[in-house]
Amino acid sequence: MNGVTQQVVIGLAAGGIYALLALGIVLVRRATGVINFAQAALATLAAFVAAALVSHGWRFWPAVGVTIALAFVTGLVLERVLVRVFERASRLIGNDSTSGAGPRARRDPSEGTR
Repeated sequence: MNGVTQQVVIGLAAGGIYALLALGIVLVRRATGVINFAQAALATLAAFVAAALVSHGWRFWPAVGVTIALAFVTGLVLERVLVRVFERASRLIGNDSTSGAGPRARRDPSEGTR
């Protein structure tokens, strides 16, 4: 595969991922009325879990299956704890409640506590 074709394939793959994330955000927004900012953190967590499982000797497809199950359970817990609790609150409170879940998931453990 030459360089241009490879770059086109990489661009289409990245665009497909962005499109799926955008569709997920729109779907959640239309269903609940809240923009779920934790969705990007959940996708990042799932990617890191899958990569860690594969690097520890798991085969690819079982790692993907476990990662999907873990992401589903984590998303369900976030929905029950954050979205449903603030569903009847103002939109600003609902949006802010989900944005707080993202930075905690990305924080470097070596930073210690603040």
